[in-house]
Amino acid sequence: MTDWLQLRAGYRQRLVPHGVDLNDTFASLGVDVKPSDSLELSLRGGWGPAIGPLVWGGVSYSRERETWYGYQALDVDAPSTGDRRLVAGVRQQVDANTAVFAEDVSATDVDGLRLARAVGVSQRLSDAFTVTGRYEHGARSTVGAAPDVVRNAGGITFAWDTERVKLFGRGEVRAEEGAVPLTQWLATGGGEVKLHRDVTGSARVIFSHATRLGRLESRLVDASVALAWRFAVGAVVARYTWQQELRGGNERRLHLVSLLTAFKVTGRFTLGAGGHLAGTAEGVVLSASLRPAVRIIAGLELAAEGALRTSSPDGGSLSSLRGEVGYRFDQRFYVGAGYTAFGFSGTGIDNGSTGSRDRIYLRTEVAY
Repeated sequence: MTDWLQLRAGYRQRLVPHGVDLNDTFASLGVDVKPSDSLELSLRGGWGPAIGPLVWGGVSYSRERETWYGYQALDVDAPSTGDRRLVAGVRQQVDANTAVFAEDVSATDVDGLRLARAVGVSQRLSDAFTVTGRYEHGARSTVGAAPDVVRNAGGITFAWDTERVKLFGRGEVRAEEGAVPLTQWLATGGGEVKLHRDVTGSARVIFSHATRLGRLESRLVDASVALAWRFAVGAVVARYTWQQELRGGNERRLHLVSLLTAFKVTGRFTLGAGGHLAGTAEGVVLSASLRPAVRIIAGLELAAEGALRTSSPDGGSLSSLRGEVGYRFDQRFYVGAGYTAFGFSGTGIDNGSTGSRDRIYLRTEVAY
């Protein structure tokens, strides 16, 4: 907006669930205020269908090569009722390419208190390549009791960023020492390459492996590759996703092929469509959707979406109808809210719930 004021909006959408994990779909709005070159204030607020409302704020102050910062977050609703999280730290720029930091983290909820301290270093090895390392040591206890769980975690992150190729990766090991020791290995990585002026290829992978008392407890592999073609009046995206998850002695596999399109028919009318072909242990599921949208005034849009699927993994409806209202900012960012009048939610290819808890949804589109 101005040199001292910035407005922010974000959205995270859960596309395919993993077992009984929490639905972490979440939308947020925020503001950053910079009264001076050294002081910056921020405030964020958001809501998710399962997470509920969250509010958090932060402050940072810089002097010469040092920056002090602090963040406070508050969750007033389930599933983390009364959760309060505070982060306070300092970062020092050693030279133009190296920075070190240390921070303290504390969190309280209805179950007790968690404390941790983290240290790390970030090094720019070249104009395109950056490496960051972080180590954390902490403990958790019920209020008024001695710590019952001690936690250590260490990770390393790298990023390669050029005009044509962007790559990133992170690996982390976590160890919890308590009545039932837990060890987790996590890795994530991905990248994007500009194949042509209008064509982009991308890939990502997530891996996790957890053992408890030396026995395998869970394992997850989630990988995808995509190809996107963006042109003057629309875009076409093709994507393949492979997921394999082991949890509670049960293994689940999913192969998903998706084709997503959007076309600007006129200055006010846009037509979007999507198709998904999924292969699971229960069989093959094919789903398709059509979404016409009309711009009413300025950036205000109204849309309707109809969807069909060939079979029902969750035992629900084979069709779905949704209505939506949203606002589009300069053709680069869109945020909207919708309601499922009847039928399944999401793509419907894997446990698309027909329950009322998933009837309200949030949607965002970002172009860059």
